[in-house]
Amino acid sequence: MATSQKQGLDSAKSETASATTTMIAIIGSGFGGLGMAIQLKLAGFDAFTILEKADGVGGTWRDNHYPGAACDVQSHLYSYSFAPKADWSRKFGRQPEILSYMQGCVKQYGLAPHLQFGTEVTSASFDKDAGHWVITSSDGAVLHARVLVTACGQLNRPAVPAVPGIDAFQGKVFHSARWDHGYDLAGKSVAVIGTGASAIQFVPQIVPKVKALKLFQRSAAWVVPKPDRPFTALEQWLFRHVPVADRLYRAMIYWKNESRALGFTRFGWLLELVALQARRAAKRHVRNPEKRRKLIPEYKIGCKRVLISNDWYQAVDQDHVDLVTQGIDRVEAGAILTRDGQRHPVDAIIYGTGFQATDFLAPMRVTGLDGIDLNQAWRDGAEAYKGISVSGFPNLFMLYGPNTNLAHSSIVFMLESQVRYVMQCIGSLQAPGLHFMNVKATRQKTFSDRVQSRQGAKTAQEQRLGSRLHLLVQDQHRQEHHQLARLHVHLSQDGQQAGPEGLRAAPRARSSGSLSAGPIMMKTLLSWIVRGCVKPVLSPGFSAQAQRRWGTFVGLFLLGARGTTPDPARDRGRAGRAGFPGTQRPARTVLYLHGGGYVMGGEGSHGKLAAHLAKAAVAQVWLPAYRLAPEHAAPAALHDALAAYAALLEQGHDPSQISLAGDSAGGGLALATAVAIRDSGLPLPASLVLLSPWVDLSLAGTSLQTHSLRDCLVHPQWLQACATAYCGTRLAADPGCSPLFADLHGLPPMLIQVGSEEVLLSDAERLAGAATAAGVAVQFQQFDGLWHVFQLHAGVLRESDTAVAQIGHFIGQTTGNRAAVAQQGTRHEQRRQHA
Repeated sequence: MATSQKQGLDSAKSETASATTTMIAIIGSGFGGLGMAIQLKLAGFDAFTILEKADGVGGTWRDNHYPGAACDVQSHLYSYSFAPKADWSRKFGRQPEILSYMQGCVKQYGLAPHLQFGTEVTSASFDKDAGHWVITSSDGAVLHARVLVTACGQLNRPAVPAVPGIDAFQGKVFHSARWDHGYDLAGKSVAVIGTGASAIQFVPQIVPKVKALKLFQRSAAWVVPKPDRPFTALEQWLFRHVPVADRLYRAMIYWKNESRALGFTRFGWLLELVALQARRAAKRHVRNPEKRRKLIPEYKIGCKRVLISNDWYQAVDQDHVDLVTQGIDRVEAGAILTRDGQRHPVDAIIYGTGFQATDFLAPMRVTGLDGIDLNQAWRDGAEAYKGISVSGFPNLFMLYGPNTNLAHSSIVFMLESQVRYVMQCIGSLQAPGLHFMNVKATRQKTFSDRVQSRQGAKTAQEQRLGSRLHLLVQDQHRQEHHQLARLHVHLSQDGQQAGPEGLRAAPRARSSGSLSAGPIMMKTLLSWIVRGCVKPVLSPGFSAQAQRRWGTFVGLFLLGARGTTPDPARDRGRAGRAGFPGTQRPARTVLYLHGGGYVMGGEGSHGKLAAHLAKAAVAQVWLPAYRLAPEHAAPAALHDALAAYAALLEQGHDPSQISLAGDSAGGGLALATAVAIRDSGLPLPASLVLLSPWVDLSLAGTSLQTHSLRDCLVHPQWLQACATAYCGTRLAADPGCSPLFADLHGLPPMLIQVGSEEVLLSDAERLAGAATAAGVAVQFQQFDGLWHVFQLHAGVLRESDTAVAQIGHFIGQTTGNRAAVAQQGTRHEQRRQHA
């Protein structure tokens, strides 16, 4: 077997997808496929191909172009979080605008070279020995791919009922998803079969045109008013020029929609208020009592999808619209006969019968390990771990798979969650020697059993008419973003197996096992607030001044520590300081260098974290206002930090009682300052505390690619812009800018804290390894499921409180030993003289 097929995905980044071989194949170019491709692009992967059977992108929004086609989720939420559109014309986007948005994303992210149109996949089989998928298209072409991502969607194959005699009908017949715009409905008698989500949109559009409309309804739908309107010019201006307004509006929509899940899962009586709204709308707009009776469902609201429309009831109320609830018996040459013997002459029949939503991946034949067919694996019903991975089908990831639909919010949001999960798996597959990844059958069964058991609590009617959607949505919101599947990871050399924990294991012990896991909902809530309201502003598209103002504003919402207050006495000089006394006259001192990519940050954004550290360490924390880029490039910040430390010594602070600390860029600056202190001959501080330290401005860490989606705060593109601004004319690998590459011998004990989800995880791990190799005493603490500088949420998030407490304990243990501080300096001086 070829060695290249056994290597990790790192080698894929320098390749370009060919006609016969690619590292990652994506089937489908709807929201799922494009979202997956964009995130691969952003993570630095270029060796992927998007296989699309049609001649353009768009998925269901390409195929469904019937009159009135529109989305029933608000535009700002029914779009990618990473690609906001400020100029949506309406609150609820219509088909042409949504399709245009998707086409714009293709152009914006350079996906055109990866798209392969006119390629309908007929089969995919996994080659266990080679460790890749063999994908065959309808024209006989074969593509080999190590990872296969299916993004076929659930709304791509129209459901056409088998109506007896339909072949004998001499008029026009088509499905709403294949609308024939060349057929003129004006003056025609038209039959519409079905009254679902599509029908309530196109029926009001054709009612004014047709001579007569026969509307065949099997079961009524709950229909409530649609809160739609055009955006005003002022609103669009705000979304464009004040992007935070766009993010806050999106967050508001999300939480408003999310609150509806309570009605589906816990407080069913809340849905009765929605049912009352639907009944009132029908009473207001439908004059005929018999029609009105037929339009109100007999089943409990929430058992089927609740629809929204402002013109459905008015359209059905028209005199030339006949609402037929009798079942269809057969079709004749020019009429439809119902079971009550009535004959309904029509010129055309339009199916509004939806899609084959449960026939996942059909009509493709998918074959996994040992020749098992996916249809055989699903003979008792389709199931997948988190709706994405199926045991026995390695390196196969389904977007919008079994049990992942939802009826209360945006499927684009769900797809982004799934894409994040797949990116985690692809990141794990980068480990050298890994062959493939296969979810354990026991984990899949446990997951499916949990969904089924929780479903069993529903009423018999809900089981008959409802769905399992909301249960899985809750599970994914609470768990999916923060953990990998428990997967078998097969090694290409000897067949040994290891879990994902083994993939990430570092050559040193971690302390995360002793850390408490806070409430999952609080962690999830905070992560989405940060992702929606902060991360978008940390972007090259915003000026440093705007980012500084926003950082200060966000700092207002952080919680400070009780019993600590800012010291009113400040040095107004170049390295101005603000002190936070933890006691009246604390012996310990912490010189804290704030983060912010060297371009932002200060007392407004980090003062409250400094207060927490002061209380935990029983220390006075000094927060220097060092000069920022781009106005002041390196080494201005280093000079200011060194001057602040020298000022503390001049004021009589005992170096054995000083701890030098910092987060992110401030963590890197603290390390560079410690190196400069050592090299200048000044007495070293007692310890270093580095939180999510950014120590490599050349951005060579692998987690910058694998964790770009997982980190809810920082994106590599922003770090690149910050590095360029700070380094100025210096090389990014200069030890003064990137202290990871400095000589670390003789530095004081070091505490490193980092979150498992952050882009700078590799920086922290590499620093711990380099410092240990240089003889530095290192404590490395990784906190699972947390993001960049999560300690800022002390007072709200339990893990943040735990981290701050451990910082205080570390400072308490390492300060006050004058002999140890002096010995560190002596050892380094002896080593330097010997060299």
